[in-house]
Amino acid sequence: MLGYLCPRIDQVQQSINAPLVLENISYYQRFQQDEMSEWAFTAELMKRTGCRMLLDLNNLWTNSTNFDLDPNAELATLISLIGANDIAQIHVAGSKFHPSNEQGDEGYWVDTHGEEVPPEVCELLKAAHAAYGDIPTIIERDNNLPGFDELESERQMLARNIYGQ
Repeated sequence: MLGYLCPRIDQVQQSINAPLVLENISYYQRFQQDEMSEWAFTAELMKRTGCRMLLDLNNLWTNSTNFDLDPNAELATLISLIGANDIAQIHVAGSKFHPSNEQGDEGYWVDTHGEEVPPEVCELLKAAHAAYGDIPTIIERDNNLPGFDELESERQMLARNIYGQ
């Protein structure tokens, strides 16, 4: 995939004369035998192309939780491989749990952008800011949009969590 993606990213970056900013995605299926971890792949892609990252902490949390990984360990690995100058922006959002179905699965989290930022993602944000410093951060809310006062309250809670204010 690196051999496939890198030339295409280079072509786009040359065309727009700027680095692309690529987001880590939420995913709901994994390959049985990956050649490298998500973060090793991302770091190598960024190294080869000079693109930057939009770090979506809710996607990191959702993926980790759905696949029985430790979100804090995943973030620590990401931090060890990708430097602060490579992170263009951080996104936080909420997910919604979908309970088990007739096939017997235990259920899974879906990145909905329609829920309040959960405490677990707040903790990841605090750790990311501790490691990277002040990186522009936004709350993603695409649906179930609350009023401004509620969003402002959520923003203030996140700021208190990060800065102790």
